[in-house]
Amino acid sequence: MTEVQRVEATGRETQAAISVAIVYHSGYGHTGRQAEAVASGVEAVRTVMTLLLSVEEAERRWDDLRDAAGIIFGAPTYMGAASARFLRHASKRSRMPPPTA
Repeated sequence: MTEVQRVEATGRETQAAISVAIVYHSGYGHTGRQAEAVASGVEAVRTVMTLLLSVEEAERRWDDLRDAAGIIFGAPTYMGAASARFLRHASKRSRMPPPTA
């Protein structure tokens, strides 16, 4: 389910006081399913809207990430570390300029 579908399904876009982004990389689909489960739990809070994004989608949505009240990250581990694809995203995210007032 995409972020737009989630908003339409819940009908809470105008009621949401804050947004929480969930950014994940999923090599074989397992982490993606976990991210969807986390999103379902977050959506149980009436005043929160979720933004569920793969790392590929997140790299096109920097403004949405900047505006989120919180970001939850998820990635598979390979050889004791997060996936290389996720680490590349995290490196880019750490260089993101701060919001302008």
